[in-house]
Amino acid sequence: MKFVDAWDSIAKENKNLKILLFSMSLVAIFLSISTFKAVVKDPLVIERGCYSKILPTQKNTSEDEIKQFVKEALEARFNFGLSRPSFLSIKQKELREREQKELNSRNMKQVLVISEVNVQKDKILVKADRLISVGEIRSAFSFPLLVSVESTDRSFDNPYGLVLTEVSSPNSKEQKNEDK
Repeated sequence: MKFVDAWDSIAKENKNLKILLFSMSLVAIFLSISTFKAVVKDPLVIERGCYSKILPTQKNTSEDEIKQFVKEALEARFNFGLSRPSFLSIKQKELREREQKELNSRNMKQVLVISEVNVQKDKILVKADRLISVGEIRSAFSFPLLVSVESTDRSFDNPYGLVLTEVSSPNSKEQKNEDK
């Protein structure tokens, strides 16, 4: 091979390598810019609601459902600021509003702490403590309750299909029965 031919072949390879180096540099710059833009951009967040659970249409409620309903309904009935109107009957809503107005007028707040719910065939007995606070002063009272519930249609607001109809002291019920 002649020296001129070798030199020519090296020059062609250098030219090809320069073109390849230039194109690879452009690709590297393009990928760096697109990576930087992807990093700086806010992440794509897909929000979806999980409302695919079909509420059962059956009227039968288990004992655990009744217990949980009674806890939530009594908290909605007595607790300060908490309200679930779909759990309460009209009478209980009115009683709650009157009681809350009276407590607010005296700057008092009330919370019901439920410790036990006993579901029997014809009645529901609840052992609870009633906490009443006036400013920084708090008092706790034993608050046994006798609860009555009625069934209604299940809905999104009331998945238990129950309504709290009556709340009374167990002693007052016994006294009424003895008077009769």
